[in-house]
Amino acid sequence: MILKIKLVPGSRRTGLIDIMADGVFKIGVKAPPVEGRANKELVKWLAGEFSTGRKSVTITFGTASRNKSVRILPPFSLPDWYCE
Repeated sequence: MILKIKLVPGSRRTGLIDIMADGVFKIGVKAPPVEGRANKELVKWLAGEFSTGRKSVTITFGTASRNKSVRILPPFSLPDWYCE
């Protein structure tokens, strides 16, 4: 599964902010965009939401950008907020 994500680092809390009209998930993380901390927090949060290990979640595009593509390998379970 590939997710398109717009990351908002330095948010008040880590979690889903919105699902945009084009299907991109806007996700905020508390961590700042310094030394990969925001990316690490995103991977950790997504792994928890999809009930899978962190090694199953990979940022495939946009490691240095707010716009990212993230691959999640099965097995996983879908969170309530996810809709195709």
